[in-house]
Amino acid sequence: ERQAELDPLQSREALMQLLGELAELEKGFAPDQPGYEQIARFTTSAQQLLARFASTQALGDLSIFKDARTLSPSFLATDLTGNGQRAFLLDDQQQFVLNLNLSDRVGTETILPAEVEARQLAVQTNQLFLLGNGIFQLDTTSEAAEPREVLAADEVTAKSTLLAGFANYLYLLNPSQRAIYRYTQTSSGLANRQIWIGAASGVP
Repeated sequence: ERQAELDPLQSREALMQLLGELAELEKGFAPDQPGYEQIARFTTSAQQLLARFASTQALGDLSIFKDARTLSPSFLATDLTGNGQRAFLLDDQQQFVLNLNLSDRVGTETILPAEVEARQLAVQTNQLFLLGNGIFQLDTTSEAAEPREVLAADEVTAKSTLLAGFANYLYLLNPSQRAIYRYTQTSSGLANRQIWIGAASGVP
């Protein structure tokens, strides 16, 4: 309980893990076996302590860095990425991206064309990539910039669930094919697709 007072967030996570372990341990005991009642007592104590953290008073109120509703009243983010200077938030209706300057907390809104159908974001330096009906690129240094298609939709992009970038490459995670694809960024788009991790790469 003393630790809970000093660090309630970490204590809550530890309690949740403990409750899971106790539940697994309890499966190995019948109600009439020695040890079952002791496990039950530990479980009850942990549940009671966890309940103390259910209120915002116990956890403490976290300050809001930026209320996105000041930019768009009904905004709800479905994906978030950033580059250290800016954060980019995709709305759940796939209609626009919020570009938030982290130093002054000023944000701008970029309307997305309906055909983009963005569901994942990745940023590299000042370029934002959007995975949706293909892959699109957006220059974040210009408020007038519009997303341009850098890779047409295909069977890989359609079933990919995660987009990430590193150096001069862009990566797509495709769970259905159990593979991560790597693309090289060029001035004209994405090229040289390779199975970076997967059966064909030699790294199953």
